[in-house]
Amino acid sequence: MNVERYILARVFVIPFYQANATLFLFIAVMAGGFMSAVEHVALASLFVSTPLSMLAPIAVWALYTLKVLRFNQALLQRAENTFMQHYCLLPVRAQWVGWLSTVAVQLLPAIGYGIFLVLMALRQKAWMSFVMVLLALVVLVFFVVALLYRERLYSHRQHSPSRLRRFLDKTFVRPYSLFFIEWIVRRQPLLLFGTKAFGCLLLLSVVYLYTDEAYDSRLLIMGITVVAAANLQLVWELLQFEHVHFSIVRQLPLSFGRRIMYTSVTLFALLLPEVGLIITYLPANLAVMEAIASVVYLLAGVILFYGILHRRDRAPEQLGGFAFAWVIGSVVLTLFQVPPLVLGAVNLFIGLYCWTRYFYQFEQRVEN
Repeated sequence: MNVERYILARVFVIPFYQANATLFLFIAVMAGGFMSAVEHVALASLFVSTPLSMLAPIAVWALYTLKVLRFNQALLQRAENTFMQHYCLLPVRAQWVGWLSTVAVQLLPAIGYGIFLVLMALRQKAWMSFVMVLLALVVLVFFVVALLYRERLYSHRQHSPSRLRRFLDKTFVRPYSLFFIEWIVRRQPLLLFGTKAFGCLLLLSVVYLYTDEAYDSRLLIMGITVVAAANLQLVWELLQFEHVHFSIVRQLPLSFGRRIMYTSVTLFALLLPEVGLIITYLPANLAVMEAIASVVYLLAGVILFYGILHRRDRAPEQLGGFAFAWVIGSVVLTLFQVPPLVLGAVNLFIGLYCWTRYFYQFEQRVEN
């Protein structure tokens, strides 16, 4: 290993796995504790059976790749890593080789499972899935490398809105509930669309898991629990938007009830893809009331996250432990047949309490 790759590993690879140890522990527990080797092979066979089913693992890889990209971008902004500004002075080939080795090691979990799917595709002679796996992994790796290379090369470039953007800003007045959505689309489009794609694909997989027997509503609630936890990063971005990037919101003479209403509408708008999918593809044997309870439970979960995040500011990589504990606790309570409306009411109460209690005490961490 040459000096450049050694430095990149110390700056990016080791901190990444240290910061996300809880996430990998959660994956290991879910994969090793709830599924046998035969079930893993059956699931992989299902993935490679059709190109459409291959979109599920590819969506998960894309979300994981986005996490890697955001982590690396955050590290590049830290004061102790300002020496990376001089990395662009190295030969172009050396830069690309360094970034490729770093990103490949960070994406090893996705690459490892991709190799497993490649072997399954070869065994089943599913050539289209074989090509999709290889192409997806190559595209994801080079996508991250290209963005990191470009960011180091043009780290001080100036952005100016287009004429169309200026025309739209002057012509159309947007309600407050759309402020954050427009902001996150501009700032982190991959995070938004990756999270929505993952949530929708997961819900589709859950509702179509078995169709020959009476569907157990607890399975849907457990899927919604994971989907709510997947939106935790977006909730964190909303918190940063309202308290840091658009902090004038805290100074507006609004009643707390109106603040809660505005932000809750924003959260509900973020969840519209998942809500629409729950309503559209609700299993036939489930009543409409169970669909309503599922939607309420999903919204209450993100309100819980938003409220609890006010207690103290956390870096994005510190959210995994809380999400892991909440998912495990909610799944266990669901298995013990605790009604989703009861779980939603508890989540809503805790979230609103923390929201009102710590809203004006929230302060951004200095290192953020």
